[in-house]
Amino acid sequence: MLPSKIHGTGVFANEDISKGTVIWQWDENADQESSREEFNQKSEEEQKNILYYGYRSKNTGKYYVSNSDVHFINHYADSNSTEVIDPSSGAGTMIAKRDIKAGEEITQDYREFEHEEDTKKRGIALR
Repeated sequence: MLPSKIHGTGVFANEDISKGTVIWQWDENADQESSREEFNQKSEEEQKNILYYGYRSKNTGKYYVSNSDVHFINHYADSNSTEVIDPSSGAGTMIAKRDIKAGEEITQDYREFEHEEDTKKRGIALR
């Protein structure tokens, strides 16, 4: 993780990553999933953290937050990774959609998996 020209802190490749390589995968033992009901029962602070570091899936309506550094991957419309979502579970796998050079920031297009209004509420410019 390093300072990002896009926003705050970003995740950068420490080696070349080939197109199609899995960059990150949902870990049901470490990452958190919450139904709307479970989310609504959390404290306001917990809800803020989930919405800032995680997202509400436009596919399942559930809330997801990873406990890994993946939540520092910044949005970029012309991203170099893509998220493949399992439609039944909502679990994601992030893969490189093109070759990524060592030192390059890893980015993803949040619109692939997150409600656009949630992204805008977080102050993220969808460009």
